[in-house]
Amino acid sequence: MTISDIVDQLRAKGYDLAQLEGRQIVITSSIRHKASGMVDKDFFMHSDIIIIDGKIYKDRTGLLEGERGTIKDLTVVRGMD
Repeated sequence: MTISDIVDQLRAKGYDLAQLEGRQIVITSSIRHKASGMVDKDFFMHSDIIIIDGKIYKDRTGLLEGERGTIKDLTVVRGMD
């Protein structure tokens, strides 16, 4: 999932660009997190939308469609173990 996919999905559901600009959206590869062995709890707490390796791990809008992941899918989450 790309930032364009997120914007397209949310705009189709009624979000305008001003609403999207206020969101913290993180898209990254799981390789980085698995290589370090941990993901910081603050990373999850302060982000509105998190996409890791194409999977949706967090979606505060509740509107995104796509494959979902859970924190348990990641190796270790610092502060959440």
